[in-house]
Amino acid sequence: MNTGADMAIWALTPHGVFLSKKLGAHFSGADLFVSERLDVPWCKKTFTRLGDAVADQFHAYGAHIFIMAAGIAVRVIAPHIRKKTTDPAVVVIDDAGRFCISLLSGHLGGANRLSESAARVINAVPVITTATDANDLPSMDMIARDQNLEIENPSAVKTINMMFLKNHPVFMHDPYGLLAGKIPARLIRKSAAENPDAPSIIVDDQTRTTGRHDLVLRPRILFAGIGCNRGTEMSEISGLLKKVCDKHGLSIHSIRAIATIDLKKDEPGILELAQRLCVPLYFYDSDTLNQVSTVSEVSPFAEKYTGAKSVCEAAAILSANPGKLIVTKQKTRQVTIAIARTTISCSSSGSAREIRTI
Repeated sequence: MNTGADMAIWALTPHGVFLSKKLGAHFSGADLFVSERLDVPWCKKTFTRLGDAVADQFHAYGAHIFIMAAGIAVRVIAPHIRKKTTDPAVVVIDDAGRFCISLLSGHLGGANRLSESAARVINAVPVITTATDANDLPSMDMIARDQNLEIENPSAVKTINMMFLKNHPVFMHDPYGLLAGKIPARLIRKSAAENPDAPSIIVDDQTRTTGRHDLVLRPRILFAGIGCNRGTEMSEISGLLKKVCDKHGLSIHSIRAIATIDLKKDEPGILELAQRLCVPLYFYDSDTLNQVSTVSEVSPFAEKYTGAKSVCEAAAILSANPGKLIVTKQKTRQVTIAIARTTISCSSSGSAREIRTI
């Protein structure tokens, strides 16, 4: 049984209700929306007008299955489509349950996979029309999603995918080997010098000069340890973090988490920064922080007021475990920041490595 906690299933007809119930049993937690004209007592969510209900619920879910004509689904979702990086997955199933059509957000939203999963449940045919899938080629947005890589410039995805469709190889800068074996060798050029003007794939947490059509993917492998005085504004904390990243050539998109001492669990500036970056917060007590022996320096001031000999460096190291401190404590009068890089596990070799230091 799969989770459907972030899924809505919509039905307009009696047989659509039958299919929705079957799908709901498989996708545990999915919400079923049924036309009130059908009088289905067990359904807790009903609607009078489909268009109004979809307008209210479209961006409240990560996936939608519409059991109805594709034309109806297109008309009700069209006004609410924003962009491929944020739109929910949309799958349409005909009323007879013969076909499961991936209609919107096939790759990043997961509609292609959802159509395949739903098809297996009701013994239907999945219909996937994205060009790379139709031609049995890799799709960079799917690869990025599966490898937990942040797409810094989503518009470049279609450029690389088109190169694959034309059977044109691209150069790939991937010092951590994160995409090893993910793209057929025939589609990879060994050197950028072979065609310096052609688009490339850049997979790196370090910033570098890139071409206009290069696809930049950021591995989330950096951990920022932060300390600050009580009441420090988020703008000052984020300002120092940006300055540190810029100085050391690191991408802020590669930050995977923020870590600090547990005394800062209610520090507004740190909480706001984590929310802004969409990253989790890790908290450690002073005894745990003091067990870290690889900090570059201890702070009598921090120890006096927090009990921890080091806050930002120790927190960064702990959160990146296993990892290595790559930026030692940087500070203003109000804030301290250090950055650690986690050890990369390379799927191709099974080995773990920390490629470089700064």
